[in-house]
Amino acid sequence: MKKIVALLMALCMVFALCACGQSAAPAATEAPAADAAATEAPAADATAASDLKVGFIFLHDENSTYDLNFMNAAEAACKNLGLDESQYVFKKNIPEDQKCYDAAAELAEEGCNIIFADSFGHEPFMID
Repeated sequence: MKKIVALLMALCMVFALCACGQSAAPAATEAPAADAAATEAPAADATAASDLKVGFIFLHDENSTYDLNFMNAAEAACKNLGLDESQYVFKKNIPEDQKCYDAAAELAEEGCNIIFADSFGHEPFMID
């Protein structure tokens, strides 16, 4: 059951990250003034994306298929948002104890705006 919940949470994370990076195309019937406003919106999104830094905490490393799937999805979502490798950080082999809190604090100190963990056991330490 925990794996299903974690998988659903990871899928929500991927969809949320993907949805944040896409802008709606203007309808063909809109007035030219609306088109001008629509062309300004992607520039604002690009600026916001350049300031974004995302941290990920994984229970295991690439040798765990479960975690590897999360790593691949997280990397794909970040690239879909236009983030480069300096804008996302992976912390691997983080146990479900105080080390999770320490890893989350390190990510926050490194400038991460958003931090995700892939284990249900990380939740109490993430909340702290």
